Amino acid sequence: MRVTICFTCITVLALLIPLLAFSSEYSGYASEFLRVEVGAAPSAMGGAYTSLAEGSIATYWNPAGITSTEHISATFSHHECLMDLKQEFAGFTFKTPIGVFGTSFNTFTYGTLIGYDEQGNKTPDFTARSNCFSVCYARRFIEPVDMGLSFKYIWERIETAKANTIAFDIGVRAKMFNSFLIGMVIQNLGPGEKFISSSNSLPLTLRLGSAFTPYESDLFTETASVDFSMVKSGRRCLHLGSQTTLYRTIHLRAGYRHASVDTAEEFTMGAGLSFNRLIPAFSDTNIELDFSQTFGSVEGLGNLSRITMSFEF
Repeated sequence: MRVTICFTCITVLALLIPLLAFSSEYSGYASEFLRVEVGAAPSAMGGAYTSLAEGSIATYWNPAGITSTEHISATFSHHECLMDLKQEFAGFTFKTPIGVFGTSFNTFTYGTLIGYDEQGNKTPDFTARSNCFSVCYARRFIEPVDMGLSFKYIWERIETAKANTIAFDIGVRAKMFNSFLIGMVIQNLGPGEKFISSSNSLPLTLRLGSAFTPYESDLFTETASVDFSMVKSGRRCLHLGSQTTLYRTIHLRAGYRHASVDTAEEFTMGAGLSFNRLIPAFSDTNIELDFSQTFGSVEGLGNLSRITMSFEF
């Protein structure tokens, strides 16, 4: 019965896929920063996180995952890219009698840019910034399926030029057989964005994922995950990840991405530390510090470092 329910819900969501109009035509996206992954733990696992995303980090990955919040969850993440590019993320979720609500803020700064006019003459330097504020809601609609919806308000500024738009994420997540997770999310579903006279669509993305935990104990837990993502342009990417947890305290992660464009690939790795078992004062609060490093060219931003601090009360 559980399998039938899961299959039915995912099939209904899958019927939306033809509406996405995925194609090989590509003329550039607005709000490209929305494709830059958030969080050290997901990045360390190669982005194979659609089914694993839980708590406040799920406001970016899959809104259905915020249903795991028992009381209150908060996440803060810092991402160092090449040159002066930086990404900051803050997410917050809380449980209510009618479901779980969440909110997040994702901002990407481009540093100081050198200005030139149309004739190539030097003009004053300028700055640019991209922002996304989201509000999420999710609940368990039917055992064992969680479904979530995220509303996004996106605004960007390049020198004096400004643009804004809205978008939605729709996600589903289900736990089956106590050790197997499946998830699906459609991200950035909405109208395009216009800067002055130039208009482009958002990076509409479909992600499918699953995760399997073959062994779990207080001493040792092993989890493997796989995702498949596809952007509207037709760009496809395979994501593989693994996580080994020791004493429910130390998390060792590794991952791999392979993109269809120019057969680009990335290797990822990272580690995390949960403090609730190490420090008695934090026994009722789950505090986790995660770090990740990316080596490769799939994200197009060079070798990347991310650090994330998460709290769950």
